[in-house]
Amino acid sequence: MATNDSIRVISDADHPGVDPSAEAAPHRASTLTAQSRAAFLAEFMGARASGQIDRVLDVLLGAVDHDESNPDEPRLMDEIRGIAPRKAAA
Repeated sequence: MATNDSIRVISDADHPGVDPSAEAAPHRASTLTAQSRAAFLAEFMGARASGQIDRVLDVLLGAVDHDESNPDEPRLMDEIRGIAPRKAAA
């Protein structure tokens, strides 16, 4: 499984030339590409499927942070919330 840094890297990969350091990343908004959004959601689903509650919480908090920093983008938390009903219906 990936770490918090890997989620930051997913986001930072969309912005070449931007300082990806731990100090810089939380203080800037970053737009996620469709591929990066899919990777973020896959990270959530993998952590949830394997029962890694701490990792699930890390991903959820990362989604909340991203949503707050990028109010003009579709919300990651809305996408994550949409995953749970689909799984329950299956």
